[in-house]
Amino acid sequence: PTTMPRWSAVLAALTLLARYGGKQATPVILNVAANEPDIKLRTRAISALGSSDDESVVATLRNLALNSPDNDIVEAVLYAIGQNPSPRAITVLGEIATSAKSTNIRRVAISSISQRTGEPAVDQLLKQSGLLKQRGENVGILDVRIREFLAGLHLRFLTRQFGWEST
Repeated sequence: PTTMPRWSAVLAALTLLARYGGKQATPVILNVAANEPDIKLRTRAISALGSSDDESVVATLRNLALNSPDNDIVEAVLYAIGQNPSPRAITVLGEIATSAKSTNIRRVAISSISQRTGEPAVDQLLKQSGLLKQRGENVGILDVRIREFLAGLHLRFLTRQFGWEST
């Protein structure tokens, strides 16, 4: 019999745990996301956490984003948090946008917030805009994102209000 390389076996196990393990698998996946030396396996574990819709993973993902020196890990975490529908996820994206050292990471966090709907996302975008202005940073792209976001909300409101939704 042929043997799979270690990473293939762990990747297969992560995939199975993510699909069928439920909440009981979360600690195992969190451990891989936080401690696995192989970047591909870590990012896969992070992706699995993002797909779980489990609010309890947001705090660990936040810590990974703020403490990892590897931008690939941080970007995977931002994507995973962006997939989580909880209000806490928007707050954490805001914290990362405020405190990340890398301007690119802050932009990714803000972009992720702008993909959300609802008042918490609007509040967070407006807060980020104010913080950037206080720091004297260029807010042009953020102001554009806010306008796009608000225009999308307005269009969705009008669509529902006047029954323009396609059925």
